[in-house]
Amino acid sequence: MDALLAPINRFARWWLGELASLLPSALRRLVVEQARDLVLEVDDERFIFHLLEGENIRKLGEHPVVSDTLPKELAARTRKIASRNGGAVLAVSRSGVTAQRGELPLAAEENLREVVGFEMDRLTPFRRDEVYYHARVLARDLVNQKLHIALTAAPRSKVDALIERAAAWGLAIKRVDVVSETQTLLQGLDLLPPGPKSLYGAISRGLTIGLLLALVVLLSFAISLPLDRKARYVEALSQEVLLARKKAAAVRNLSDEIQVLESNNRYVSELRQNSALITRVLNDMTSLLPDDTWLTQLRLVDNRVEISGYSPDSSRLIALFDGSGVLGEPKFRSPLTRDQRSGVERFSLTLRLTEPAS
Repeated sequence: MDALLAPINRFARWWLGELASLLPSALRRLVVEQARDLVLEVDDERFIFHLLEGENIRKLGEHPVVSDTLPKELAARTRKIASRNGGAVLAVSRSGVTAQRGELPLAAEENLREVVGFEMDRLTPFRRDEVYYHARVLARDLVNQKLHIALTAAPRSKVDALIERAAAWGLAIKRVDVVSETQTLLQGLDLLPPGPKSLYGAISRGLTIGLLLALVVLLSFAISLPLDRKARYVEALSQEVLLARKKAAAVRNLSDEIQVLESNNRYVSELRQNSALITRVLNDMTSLLPDDTWLTQLRLVDNRVEISGYSPDSSRLIALFDGSGVLGEPKFRSPLTRDQRSGVERFSLTLRLTEPAS
């Protein structure tokens, strides 16, 4: 349903915008009101109320999350704004969400949200029913038929608690976004699943505005515009729309390339940092292990080093690694066993890195 309605909604917004642009400026200001949103930013233990008007952000006030009631003046003002715009936007902090990148088959783009939901336990530590989430496409690898995505997820329990607190103040939440690092305040996401209530409300509002605009435009055409002028104007608009679409496609492709390059730069930086740490780990291993001890396995897992091998006296390794500069807290992962042919002990140790790896 969403995939079918998306192009229809885009066409409707474009068509209504073009019709509105034909109105005189004074009449257009009366008919088309600037987009306004009430944004509830969650900052630690408080709500910060913002009024978002186009690109302008104005702070209305703040209030503790735990409080059951808002000040009378702030409550009246925020409810009025929210009721006129179908509800408020809840903006959770970046520290309260999980941001992951992943790969999916290219064919998953058509039903991206559903596919990401099925893959949630693989992409994140959570199950699908434990989080609200939003997925967007970063890049498309046509050669390998891969889709690079960015996934943002927030625990349902925390988000539901915030929504209930806003409801206690008489504010319905229509969208859950994430606070942006830029001056735009919001990242433009919606973690809530699409619901029939918000869909029908949007269609109803769109039809009402569309009918009013269509009536005004038709009256304006009948009075002032001859048929030949309308035809020329429509043709010119079509050319401008085609050019704008080409420019938008070029901008999207460039944005995808920039995001891929940024991801690669981060990977190289992390690899360079970890390479120095691995070199120090290997140096300590080489200097501390006795000549009659040898390793069969070495693994670096998060902030731990796991080693396995053989030694005539494995217990002495504990004391040796206690004096290491990079490694510490040596512990046997499994009981010691003696090899029947060689007569030496087989050991398996885990050690903690004193300098955490990225």
